[in-house]
Amino acid sequence: MPDLTPHQHRPAGRSRMRALLAAATGLALAVAAVLALTALGTPTARTSPEPLLTTVPAHP
Repeated sequence: MPDLTPHQHRPAGRSRMRALLAAATGLALAVAAVLALTALGTPTARTSPEPLLTTVPAHP
């Protein structure tokens, strides 16, 4: 049996808990970002009254 370092002796439950904590933190940050953007509201800028000038490519 090989010699293991103290970091290799960690129980499997701790790594699962660390992954769960990271996922929960990411989810909380994403929800906070959505709420912050929602609180800012819609921009008050106007759109241009003129249509965009586009051309249709010729068909072969």
